[in-house]
Amino acid sequence: MYLLDADVFIESKKREYGFDICPAYWDWLIESHAAGLVCSVAKVKAELMARTDELSAWAMANAGIFQEPTTAFPDSLRALTLWVEARTPRYQPNAIATFLEDAADSYVVAHAHAIGATIVTRERKADKVNIIKIPDAADGLRVTCVDPWTMLRECGARFVLERP
Repeated sequence: MYLLDADVFIESKKREYGFDICPAYWDWLIESHAAGLVCSVAKVKAELMARTDELSAWAMANAGIFQEPTTAFPDSLRALTLWVEARTPRYQPNAIATFLEDAADSYVVAHAHAIGATIVTRERKADKVNIIKIPDAADGLRVTCVDPWTMLRECGARFVLERP
């Protein structure tokens, strides 16, 4: 199972998989969710719904992709919180507070840990003490992170131009 971060949706819409140029990408996400390959979390949906655009309409129409926390989630969130707090003084207190209060990022990591999923994000590890990125926290909980293109390749996705 691949668990998608908000940036996978947002940046895909803005860039290479815009609804107008690659609708097959969005169809693939829907089909892959139905096949049990991809999901996201409700907190990501809330982030997408804060906008009023084609992506928020898509998120609303495909709300099933965005899961609520599982029963294992509280234990995973606790483990994540302990890991993050143990990083003092590696990370500045404001970095820790920001990461833990940013429900979408912390929920992505904790939910992936709870269900044994691989996180899909465009984020890269931070080499700074004033920010904690998803890949940093995922490493702390031994959760795998990949970029969207790795997920697509591993799943065998193909977006082929059809000629009339």
